[in-house]
Amino acid sequence: MLNDKTTFTGTLILPEDQSITFKVSNDEILKLEVNGDILVKGKLIENDKQVVDALREFIKGNKND
Repeated sequence: MLNDKTTFTGTLILPEDQSITFKVSNDEILKLEVNGDILVKGKLIENDKQVVDALREFIKGNKND
């Protein structure tokens, strides 16, 4: 379980053709592309609030699994 004092540091290196995808059930919530693009539910996002909202949805959705 994470608390408010937990921090993560490091470098994540992915092959050129891969991305990181966060899903709830089978629905893609958040996707981090290798080129730096961030997509929420398949749409390119433009602000931090959208990233935070998507991460919250991912975390809440996985609590039910």
